[in-house]
Amino acid sequence: MAVDIIDRLGAAGDVPGQIAEQIVGAVETESVAMTLGRRVPTSTKDSKIPVLTAVPEANWLSSDTGRKPVTSATWENQSIIAEELATIVVIPDAVLEDSEWDLWAAVRPLVARSFARRIDRAVLFGEAAPASFGTGLVARAVAAGHVVAPTTDAAVDLLAAAEEVALTEHIATGAVVRPGWQFTAARQRTHDLVANPLDGALYPLTLAGMGIRTNPVFWDPSKATAIIAAWENVLVGVRKDITFEMFNTGVLQDEDGAIAVNLLQQDSTAMRCVMRVGHHLATPVNGSGEAGVPVAVVDAPDTP
Repeated sequence: MAVDIIDRLGAAGDVPGQIAEQIVGAVETESVAMTLGRRVPTSTKDSKIPVLTAVPEANWLSSDTGRKPVTSATWENQSIIAEELATIVVIPDAVLEDSEWDLWAAVRPLVARSFARRIDRAVLFGEAAPASFGTGLVARAVAAGHVVAPTTDAAVDLLAAAEEVALTEHIATGAVVRPGWQFTAARQRTHDLVANPLDGALYPLTLAGMGIRTNPVFWDPSKATAIIAAWENVLVGVRKDITFEMFNTGVLQDEDGAIAVNLLQQDSTAMRCVMRVGHHLATPVNGSGEAGVPVAVVDAPDTP
């Protein structure tokens, strides 16, 4: 398999005027999982996160001398495995020299967006995900039976899914919806959707006090229309922030081990981009002592 490089044709085009300096910030802004979920710094590849698994239980006394019940709260450690996410971008030196703008400054935010897409694809939908990530939020909601069939009222569907989360005694803290959902919902019932201009990048809309994240960087429309969750339980562990290293010597091999690019002989420069991220969906017990899945989905519409 050939290794892609940025040639003269690929380098042609306009570049945004401002290039993000903090790449991790760019990943967090793009990624639904990292923005809405709870970021957990991890110090090792396999970090332990305490999750509540038993709650204290009070009871009435049957008499003035009755014994007061003894109870306890229990936390169990659950693992977040830091998995490596990486890519290498190659640009010939002649293209870099002849370019009228900083190609690497243009590439970095694109890499950040690519990382964000991969994280959301894995966390939300379980697609191309490391085994330690589990099946994804949508699959967990479906397995728990927290699925709302879509109707002709998109806002009502979202509220019904939020109620599914509430029935687990967790609070639905936000929703993420398919691209274009906001236009469908506004067309149906504009008066029930409230714009939030103070935090438009994160929650452009609110419904019944719940923020709605629109325009996700990745979405699989065949699996869901919306995901609603108690997002503090969507844990994203960051073992190592994204790093960029430049190389102008060395070789790059394809999946079969054959040399695809020799940086020294072919006068090219490579940028290696690495980030280590883990994910775990916590299911802490509620006041009834039940560990309900704090996620619900509005199903994808049937397609002919």
